[in-house]
Amino acid sequence: FIICAIIVFQFIKDLFFNKYVKNSTVLLSLLVLFFWIYYRFIDCVWTYVAIGHLKICYIDIVGVIGAKYLLIRILYEIKKRKRGKQQEESEQQGFLLDVPITQASQDLLGRNELAKEIADKIKKVKTNDGSFSLGIESPWGNGKTSFINLLDENIKSSDTVIFRFNPWTYDKNTNLIDAFFLQLSENLKDYNFDLATTILDYASILSSSNIGYVGTIFKTLTHNGSKSIELKNNEIIQDIKNIGKKIVVIIDDLDRLDSNEILTILKLVRNIANFPNMIFISAYDREYLTELLGKNNIYKCDIYLDKIFQLEIHLPIYDRKIIKNVLLNEGKTFLQENDIKEYSEAFDDHIFNEVHTGFICDMITNLRDIYRFINNFHLSY
Repeated sequence: FIICAIIVFQFIKDLFFNKYVKNSTVLLSLLVLFFWIYYRFIDCVWTYVAIGHLKICYIDIVGVIGAKYLLIRILYEIKKRKRGKQQEESEQQGFLLDVPITQASQDLLGRNELAKEIADKIKKVKTNDGSFSLGIESPWGNGKTSFINLLDENIKSSDTVIFRFNPWTYDKNTNLIDAFFLQLSENLKDYNFDLATTILDYASILSSSNIGYVGTIFKTLTHNGSKSIELKNNEIIQDIKNIGKKIVVIIDDLDRLDSNEILTILKLVRNIANFPNMIFISAYDREYLTELLGKNNIYKCDIYLDKIFQLEIHLPIYDRKIIKNVLLNEGKTFLQENDIKEYSEAFDDHIFNEVHTGFICDMITNLRDIYRFINNFHLSY
C-alpha cells in the first residue's frame, strides 16, 4: 500500500509537470505488461502471494508500474493535441514567422514541380568520373532554403545519402575543410567504416595544421606527403564507387560567409572533394558572391563561378497573384469584419498590377516582405 501510494504520488507529480515518457520507456513498459498479463492470468505457472483475503497479489505492483508510464504517455499525447489546437487558434492572432517550408504541402509558390524535375535529373546524372555541382541562385528572401528543402524531399531514396553542410554555423576559427570531411566521414561510416577512417586521414593531410614542424614530422612518418595524399584520394574514390550510392551534399547560405570562407568552400566543391558519385547543391545570391570575390582579387568573378557550378538554376520570380493572395489571407486572420472589405480593396487588381509605381510593386516582392509588412501592419492595426 505504501508503494502504491508512492506510485500514485509520482503519477500525479509527473502529470502536473507534464512529463514526457521516452519511446524506449514505453516499449519497456509494454513488454513488462505483456509478461505480467501472460504469466499472471493466462499461463499461471507460478503461485503468487496474495495480499490478505484480497484478489490482488504482490506481483501486481509490476503491472501498476508498467501501466503508470503508459498512462502518462497517453495523457501527454492527448494534452499535446489539445494544446496544438489551442496554439493554432492563438497563432492566428500573433506575428508571422519567416521560416522556410519543409515539405511540398506548404509550397505556396508552386515550385515543387520544378524541384521534382531537378531532383529527377540529379538522380540520373552520371558522376562516375567526378562530382557534379549545382547552384541555386536567387536574391535574399526569395525562398532558396525552402526550395532546397523541396529538393531534399524529392531526392531522398535508398540510393542516395544526403546531408547538409552549413559552413556559416561554424566559428570563424574553425577549419571548414576539416569540418566538412568530419561530417562526410560521419555520414558514410555506416556503409564503409574503413572509408570513414580514410576520409579523416585525408583531411588530416590537407589540414592547415600540417604545416611547418608538424607537417615535416607527418611527411617523414608517411615517407612522402604528396604521395600519401594521392594514395588516400585513390582509396576514397574506389571506396565511394563500391558503396554504389549518390552522395548529395547540400550547402545553404553561401552568401552569409566572408570572402575567405567562400573561397574555401568553392575550392572544396571544385577540387578538394571532387570525388565520384558526389553531388553538391549550393544556394547563394550570385551578386553577393561576385562582389566579395572581386574584393579578393579574383579575376573575372562570373567566369570563375561558372567553373565551379556546372549548372546554375535561377529561381523564378514570384507570381504577383500569389503575393496578393497571401497578403489578403494573412490580413483577414486578425482584421475585424467591417475592415476586411477596405483592406481587400487596397489590393484590387488595377492597383496591384501596376508595374512601375505603387506600394505593392515597389515594396513587396517576396514572402519575406509579406511577413514583415503583415507583422508591422498587425501591430499598428
